[in-house]
Amino acid sequence: EALGAAVPSFAHHGLVLDREGKKLSKRSGALGNPDCMQRGLEPLAVVHYLASLSGALPTKKLYENLDDMARDFAPAALGRGSAVMSLDELEHLSTRYFRAARAQDVCQRLCELVSASDPWHGLDAAWQEEVVVQLRENASTSGELCGQLKFFTQPEIAYTPTVLHELLDCQTVLQALDTALAHYDHAQRLSADEAGQVFRQVATATATKGRALYHPIRLALTGIQAGPELTALMTLLPVAWLRQRLHAPLTLKSKE
Repeated sequence: EALGAAVPSFAHHGLVLDREGKKLSKRSGALGNPDCMQRGLEPLAVVHYLASLSGALPTKKLYENLDDMARDFAPAALGRGSAVMSLDELEHLSTRYFRAARAQDVCQRLCELVSASDPWHGLDAAWQEEVVVQLRENASTSGELCGQLKFFTQPEIAYTPTVLHELLDCQTVLQALDTALAHYDHAQRLSADEAGQVFRQVATATATKGRALYHPIRLALTGIQAGPELTALMTLLPVAWLRQRLHAPLTLKSKE
């Protein structure tokens, strides 16, 4: 009830405006519930942001539920001026809520987003949570995170002709990485320390560093220019999968 008071209060104290100072409406680009869902905005973030527009709720604190939010809601602090709605600010707040959510809750959402036949459903719950923890700092919504799961649930990667052509020029780095990984148990995963040691070994063997070292490894492991952190790929995937992805471009070079 306290949160609901924010809406009628605007009628008395002022209007909700867009960034250009115009009255917010559907015609001017205001978001409805379906739009918020399509954008993957966190429900708590949407309620929090709308309540904070009036000045009656702090924006820095994140809330675990509506009850806690309602307890802090202060109708007496409602401003008398018009409130300005900023989609950028709402999305930023939503990202904060997403990254602070319990990993198991995010895993549940992912199970609802991916298809019933997706390998994600059959994976160990503890491993799923580890994937979420490592990946979500580079994602803003569950939908974005969902798009990265294929790199961790499917052993093979599809490469475009452009990527394969680029990988053909990076064979020295890929071969050095394959050699370094050959010393580890193929059924196991690398620890963060072991992954760092592998990178240093490859850097020394190839006299490369920075982009020249990491970019071809990313391309070989994901097939795309940008994606999950390399550390996540190197520590979440079994060594067998890492080597399998390296062998695709290496085999192509040998055939050439």
